Amino acid sequence: MLKEKPSRNLETERLLNNRYTVKCLSYISERTEIKKTELLKFCNANALSNLLKDAETANLVEVREERHPQTVYKISLTEKGEHVVGMYKRIESLMNDENILE
Repeated sequence: MLKEKPSRNLETERLLNNRYTVKCLSYISERTEIKKTELLKFCNANALSNLLKDAETANLVEVREERHPQTVYKISLTEKGEHVVGMYKRIESLMNDENILE
C-alpha cells in the first residue's frame, strides 16, 4: 500500500496544534540562523523532526545541511515564516492588552 503525501491543510493543522511551533519559530526569529540542536531545549528529537518537516513543507523555514566533520543542520525563517511569527506576536500582544475592550 502506498503512503499518500499529507495534504497541505493537514500539515497546517498539525503546525497550529503543535505546542512547540510558536516557541520554536519565535526562537528562530530572534536569531538569523540556528543549529537544529538548539531547538532540542523545547522538545524531543522526534517531535522536532516532525515540526521542522511540516514547517519546511509549509514554507515557514529553510533547513540547510552543512557537512563538516559532522553533519550540521542550519535553520532560518523564510519571509513567510517571519510574517507568521509577526502575526503570533500581534495575537499575543492583543491577548495581553487589558485595555482592548474599553
